[in-house]
Amino acid sequence: MRLATILLAVLLTPGAAWAELCKRPDGEPVRIDVETKIAKTAYRHDLGKQGIERLQNKTNGSATPGTTVGLTVAAYGYRLSMGAKAWRRSDGAWCQWISNLRVEVSIPEQTVYVAREYPAGSCEYGAVIEHENEHVRLNESILRNFGAQLGRPLRAAVDRMNPIVASENSSEIPRPLKTTLERLMRDLEADRARANAAIDTEQNYRATSTRCRNW
Repeated sequence: MRLATILLAVLLTPGAAWAELCKRPDGEPVRIDVETKIAKTAYRHDLGKQGIERLQNKTNGSATPGTTVGLTVAAYGYRLSMGAKAWRRSDGAWCQWISNLRVEVSIPEQTVYVAREYPAGSCEYGAVIEHENEHVRLNESILRNFGAQLGRPLRAAVDRMNPIVASENSSEIPRPLKTTLERLMRDLEADRARANAAIDTEQNYRATSTRCRNW
């Protein structure tokens, strides 16, 4: 799931020294703020094995290997806001300079399902919860690492774009910037899929299955 909410504030900044040139004033570097938000994980015990399997097929979530007795469903999302300074040149063209970015990357929701065939407190319930919590930890740690490194590629993208010269003063976030962030989010999803697949193995399933009797 992707959050499409984009907030934008464009500040029109007049200045005689900038009237003819689209040149960033000295001492005003682009500010980039990245925040990571992770929602509290929800735990559900109301679906049976078949219901969880249908949900896995629908969502492509991370499941306990073998018969689908547990499933973790998570979504990554983002919000992007941008501040820009803009002024009109004497030839009528507009100069725009991206001055700040604020990006929020998040797990807005994450749910762990355990098959209702296994009562809470049973050996099987505990084994499934333990495995699914590994997926939870992976999802969250991957997002935190992503957020910590996101500023660098975004700054590079802004540096390639600044300044923007246009025939009119648009309030839209530039398409190349959105494209960069969307590509990075796809890479994040791919990293998460690889990491989760590494623990959803036949070997892990066998190790889990030997712990309890009533599968």
